[in-house]
Amino acid sequence: QIVYCQDQVYRGALQGVREKEAEEEKRKSHGQSQSVSAEESSMAEIFQHLDAYRKEAHNRISSLVPLIVQFFVLKTFGQQLQKAMLLLLQDKDACGWLLKERSDTSDKRKFLKERL
Repeated sequence: QIVYCQDQVYRGALQGVREKEAEEEKRKSHGQSQSVSAEESSMAEIFQHLDAYRKEAHNRISSLVPLIVQFFVLKTFGQQLQKAMLLLLQDKDACGWLLKERSDTSDKRKFLKERL
């Protein structure tokens, strides 16, 4: 599965990883000089990219979990609401009283029509 990321976000994560590794390297080689081969350097850079990608993928996926839960709840509620509305439409006798006009309201309407 592919996790897409904006360049600026990835660049920020990569810079954070590089700064963290630079601090660790300072602590390890405090006063010691080490020669690093090109192969070790490229491997270190690959690991930096992998670590930055892992961190950003973790952030992305962890922010998607609440959205997925919310989507599931809304979808379930929508389905239940749809079923309830269909049941109301099918059972017209039980809900017919909601559509009936009160007698005093109909009398008042007739009276007002006659006045016009």
